[in-house]
Amino acid sequence: MWNENCRGLVLVRHDDYNSLEDIDFCTLDAFQGQVIPDPYKILLDLGYKFSEPFVNIKRVTAKPHKALSVLCVPNTSQFMNHGYELPQALHPATLDCVFQTPLTALIAADCLGCPMVPVHCDKITLAGDLEHHPGEKLLVFAETTPEGQRKCKVRAIIKNTVGTPRMYIEGLTYRALGGVGDEGKRNPRRTMCHRIHWAADVDKMEGKELIALTTSDLSLELPLDQLAQIRAACYVLMEQALRALCEDKVSARASEHHKKLYKWIKSKLSHREKENPYINDRSLQTHVEALGAVGKIIYRIGGQLTKIILGEIKPLELITADGLLDKFYQENSIKRCYAALARYVNCLREKEPNLKILEVGAGTGGATKHLLEALGTKFHRYEFTDISTGFFSNAREKFKRWGSSVHYKKLDIEKDPTEQGFDEGTYDLVVASNVLHATRSMQGTMRNVHQLLKPFSMIFGTLPGWWFGRSDGRQNSPCMNISEWQVVLEQTGFSGVEVYIPDYDDRDCSQYSVILSRKVATRSSNLDKAAEIVISTDASAVITELSQSVTNALGNKNCYTTTLADCQPDGKICIVLEELTRPVLLSCTESEFQQIQRMLRTASGIIWLTRGSSNACEVPDRALITGLARAARSENNSLRFITLDTDLTRPLCRKTTKSIVEFCKDISQGIGHEDSEGRKDSEYLKKQGSLYIPRLVEDESTSKYITGIGQVSTQDLKVTRATRPLKLDITVPGRLDTLQWTECESPVSHPELDEILVDVKALGLNFRDLIIALGQFSDASEMTGECSGVVKAVGTNIRHVFKVGDQDIGAEIFVTVGNNLKREFLQTQYKISNDHIFSNRSTAFVREIRRITVDRGVNVLVNSIAGEIGRESCSCLALFGRFVELGVYDILQNSRLDMRFMQRNVAFYSVDITKVLKSNP
Repeated sequence: MWNENCRGLVLVRHDDYNSLEDIDFCTLDAFQGQVIPDPYKILLDLGYKFSEPFVNIKRVTAKPHKALSVLCVPNTSQFMNHGYELPQALHPATLDCVFQTPLTALIAADCLGCPMVPVHCDKITLAGDLEHHPGEKLLVFAETTPEGQRKCKVRAIIKNTVGTPRMYIEGLTYRALGGVGDEGKRNPRRTMCHRIHWAADVDKMEGKELIALTTSDLSLELPLDQLAQIRAACYVLMEQALRALCEDKVSARASEHHKKLYKWIKSKLSHREKENPYINDRSLQTHVEALGAVGKIIYRIGGQLTKIILGEIKPLELITADGLLDKFYQENSIKRCYAALARYVNCLREKEPNLKILEVGAGTGGATKHLLEALGTKFHRYEFTDISTGFFSNAREKFKRWGSSVHYKKLDIEKDPTEQGFDEGTYDLVVASNVLHATRSMQGTMRNVHQLLKPFSMIFGTLPGWWFGRSDGRQNSPCMNISEWQVVLEQTGFSGVEVYIPDYDDRDCSQYSVILSRKVATRSSNLDKAAEIVISTDASAVITELSQSVTNALGNKNCYTTTLADCQPDGKICIVLEELTRPVLLSCTESEFQQIQRMLRTASGIIWLTRGSSNACEVPDRALITGLARAARSENNSLRFITLDTDLTRPLCRKTTKSIVEFCKDISQGIGHEDSEGRKDSEYLKKQGSLYIPRLVEDESTSKYITGIGQVSTQDLKVTRATRPLKLDITVPGRLDTLQWTECESPVSHPELDEILVDVKALGLNFRDLIIALGQFSDASEMTGECSGVVKAVGTNIRHVFKVGDQDIGAEIFVTVGNNLKREFLQTQYKISNDHIFSNRSTAFVREIRRITVDRGVNVLVNSIAGEIGRESCSCLALFGRFVELGVYDILQNSRLDMRFMQRNVAFYSVDITKVLKSNP
């Protein structure tokens, strides 16, 4: 069975290739626009869900109604059986990516509110030697021309990387599909207003600050009774298994790791407490299983422990059945660790909006769920990895709302990740939840993790097969204590345990913990670089002491304290403290301003401290330097101009100055090094002991207020008799539920010379009105269709034709209908005799009309039927007759018109009342 997706004509011209050179309408090298970093993420939010092999745009630059993209021809053979496909010039996946480029031009013009799809194309010209070469880069330039709110026309040219035209597309029509999501969102609020939000800089936080930030308000209720019941149940189940096993059975049938488990059980039981209040409690199982998934897992595994050790049952199948493992991770105390992790990631997202995260051993996605919910859609890429692909199917379904932002890849962290398709130094954060311990060598595992991270990036782990660690000294458990983690992390290139967050502070209750560590990047010290600290001539003792502390912290002989007038900034790091005393730009002399200009041109870096210029901006005069710094950085991308604003509400004391000194030391050390060039933050705020960075976020309340200005709400009313002139309008073309009656802006009171004024009694809602309402007829902005009524006034020039009170013209009328109901309506309402009413379901009415008119035909034929019946009705026309086409469907479809009926000297008219009114008002 075949389904028709499209149809058209193919024409081969052997001389047509050179014509592509003549239709080049854009110099691609000269095109300038804004880079769209992740177009597929934006398209996903609009309702598009592109997947392989249709995700091939590698870079796109756009401005309103114009876009230039670079796409990579996909290797589509990998999706075919046995990797084989027939030779082809152009694969549909490549053509689809070409069709995606105009969408980015519409995004740049802010006029793509819902999905639009191509529905028609006038012409596609292909180069004669075009071939399908997977991996080939193509440049696509597209221009869009809107035609109404729900339609646009596109032309595009496609070239290869050397500039040779390969394809030209003209007359490509896109049409909107309708709104996305909730039906109530008729007028989605635009992001119109923004504000500065000061976000905590997690990279500059100490361990105590991070712990306070991530654990505040988290429950610390200690489940001592529950843990006692769980331990008792485990002992009971282990004793039952031990009684059913013997050394001979275990030696003969158990695998190596199950033999280790058997020995561990024996050792554990030999050291248990002899007196246990729960051992003889027959209701113990009921109590433990009532605790939730953790209790059910204990009895599901414990009840089958004998068979597990003997290799008769696979434990993973037991705990994953019925989604039990998922429930365990959702209910377990580890969720407190997940909550802390989510809070940290949320802060990190504000620091780095284009986060790239890799999760090692994601498994059932217990940690993934918390992380993605914290991130929302504000991240660049999330790699969901596991040693087995068996979890990927459920994970894709579970996290489908994040679409193409989440990627699923197989990763064995014990092996070199670069040999498994992962790029070195790519990720801002690596998350490992209950996985790193299950490796044979922690040293090797952590070195592999180290490869994946960018310099100064983080690893965040929730840490508790099981026996892999015996080879590096972990005998009875793969878990390590904090001191052991400290050693391993330091030995493998990390900063050690910077943050340690247990699920419970009580050691008897704690089962999990969160550890945060940072990749340490080696860089040469910059503290021997010449520096000048600029203070005012009348600096206070506190400022003078601060200057000396900064000098000591930088610790080199080339660091001097000077004034703005005397500084020599050439090639030096300039640390300006003078703004702490006075607003420099407001009060500086001409020579001092020239020194500032010199500093901007020649200094290797500038650190400018202010007080009260940010956040609440208590001293606006001191904020002038912020504007100067922004302007200077925009003109010189290599300029390192850092501003730090200190809290005006706190006095400059030793504690405050100590943090300022550390900041100046840290920034000075990074200036001039590659690892600091990627840090885009240049403005900082020190408030209440913490460091903050500015982020531009939507001002939701103001945007909502401004968007609502001028909007008129509608209400449902039953109109029995209009007391004022009304017209039918549609708020959102394509959404029939937005049809509404609105008041005419300029009602006509007196007709022109060739007009009549009609008191409307009835309106006809016809097919033309429908396609206007659906947004498929771009030339019509109003539904000005058919009506009937009584003549109310007559223009001077046509009073011999009409008079006041007329209800009809008096012509003999033949009509066609689609069903008997309409036939009865015409007979009863308009008194048209039955022999003048015909069916339009076939062309038989043509023969009947010619019979009644004695083969003369009709003088005027008014048609609104599309297709064969409409064309055949031309045979009804009399000599010198007139065919008036009111319908637009055949016109829009560019349908053919037979010319044989023209022999009778007839005239064909296409009448669009809207255009008539516009051209001759």
